[in-house]
Amino acid sequence: MLTTEQVLKRLSEEGITENIQMVRRWIRQGDLPATAPVKRKDGYLVSEADLNVFIESKRKNPKRTADEYEAEIQQLRGALEQSQAENVRLRNELERSEERYNVLSSDLHDALDKLADNKKDGMANWKRKYDEAIKRGREKTNMLIAAEQEIDILKKKLPDPEKYGVQTKSAAVDDGPILLFTVRFQFQSKKYEAKVYTYREMYSVYLYEISGKFQKEIQVDKSSPLFKRFLKTVRDKHGVSVEMALASWQQLVPAHEVDL
Repeated sequence: MLTTEQVLKRLSEEGITENIQMVRRWIRQGDLPATAPVKRKDGYLVSEADLNVFIESKRKNPKRTADEYEAEIQQLRGALEQSQAENVRLRNELERSEERYNVLSSDLHDALDKLADNKKDGMANWKRKYDEAIKRGREKTNMLIAAEQEIDILKKKLPDPEKYGVQTKSAAVDDGPILLFTVRFQFQSKKYEAKVYTYREMYSVYLYEISGKFQKEIQVDKSSPLFKRFLKTVRDKHGVSVEMALASWQQLVPAHEVDL
């Protein structure tokens, strides 16, 4: 029997997914048969045979739909929001623990002053409370650090963090247009290169015809065969989500920005 982490490793090697949340979602939906754990901390177990059947089914239909991408994004967004809420809760608990620590420290010193007659039992009781308060404070601090690390990991997994309200850098910083990607492809015995830029939620494309060492900037209509060949190249190299964004443009004109 394989754990969910071992299942994720196999699915990653097969090029199906690298997201542990998607593995758990398939298990919850019944797409990937699994044995429920006796104890929650043990996690689900998947048989080798069931995993092979699942991988084979994904091979027959390897391309993920836009709905699957959107579902994964929403799931990551939900996990991020939960981690942020947990972060706030842990910060509040840490503040309360620190307040309690200060109170106990003060009480301890008062108690030590009153126990000048060396009543060992009383001193031991206050010392125990003091040590427990310190231990709880350290545990809360470690949990807070772990929650902040989880938030950073989820931020990196979001394909477009700013779209979901995640601030990756100061809004005052303006770096100008950003090159998303460059693709080269061949159409009707001619070579082409396209560069896709983004700037302030606007997009622009530069399309070139390559002849030897020279590049000639051109423009095409969205309905043209050349543009459709360009979309196919984008889909094969960058995924369905990018292709859908490109297909929504009115036209493909160099240096002309189109709001998606």
